Amino acid sequence: MIPAEAAAWSPAKWPPLRCVLVLIEHGIAAMWLWTERARQRRRLGELCDRLLNDIGTTRHDAMVEARKPRWRR
Repeated sequence: MIPAEAAAWSPAKWPPLRCVLVLIEHGIAAMWLWTERARQRRRLGELCDRLLNDIGTTRHDAMVEARKPRWRR
């Protein structure tokens, strides 16, 4: 059973708190996405020319993509 004090502080009863929690959740999701993009771009930059050719891209295009900041699509 939830104590009355804890129920009084639930996000549903405090819209500003809920907004803050949603912002934090979105921030964490964005950081995870940026980290994943950085990892994928780093790996793309490490591929040899034969593998790049297999996926239909060039060394130049791979390096342009690999140099993008993590927050860019």
